[in-house]
Amino acid sequence: MNVRMSQAKNLKVLVIDKDPVQADLIVQNLLTQGYEAETMSISDEGLRETIRSRDIDLIFIDADLEKKSGFEFAREIRAENMALPEIVFLSKDPQAHLFECHQVGGCQVLKKPLNMEVLQELTNHVKKDVVERRRYDRVHINPVAMGRLYGTVSKHPPTPGTTRTIEVSNIGRGGFFFEIPVGQTPPTIGDILDFELKLSMLPEYTFKGQGIVRWTRSTVTECGAGVEFLNIPIESEKLIRAFVELFKVRPFVPTGI
Repeated sequence: MNVRMSQAKNLKVLVIDKDPVQADLIVQNLLTQGYEAETMSISDEGLRETIRSRDIDLIFIDADLEKKSGFEFAREIRAENMALPEIVFLSKDPQAHLFECHQVGGCQVLKKPLNMEVLQELTNHVKKDVVERRRYDRVHINPVAMGRLYGTVSKHPPTPGTTRTIEVSNIGRGGFFFEIPVGQTPPTIGDILDFELKLSMLPEYTFKGQGIVRWTRSTVTECGAGVEFLNIPIESEKLIRAFVELFKVRPFVPTGI
């Protein structure tokens, strides 16, 4: 393990790359930007514990690691019910890996070898959102304590027969996860959805807007979809922020993706 830290406390980054030279270049660039940065190998015994305990904000993962793909590793972390930070995958062929990236909740795939100007542009973009997001952790909905968060989603543009009545079990400033009865077909990744949500304990307040389906889950026991917010009115954005801040708990990621 190779760990080097700057004095900044505003962004913590982990780099997992099978090429130590590439990893070192990324870390050095991040340090010059004032971020905390460290590199680890997929074979390091303490890797998962680092992700669990150090409040990592952003992970760069090689899509083609030595023993498994970066996507497999990200899926394993979710299966262990860890709260994932933002993930950026590194690949020699980014377009070929976009679907896998979205399936495991990644935010982008960048081309290897990584252009340092692209790295700086990306981290500058992520920084503000990550720092702000720390104040609004994802919330795992507890129906007993908070009541049901329910509503409807429908495909955009409006399409007959696409409206679903939903229950939301996980919501954050960036999006939400809604459950689907087992046996029903989940929406397609990339679908744009119009949504309207209400909290049963406060039915006079409504969250409205548009989102994009980023990942889905369909097993014999569970079914649902993760939606990233695309466009929401300022009134709904304020309500979502207030709701998440009021009821926030430890960040939650559903298992079994």
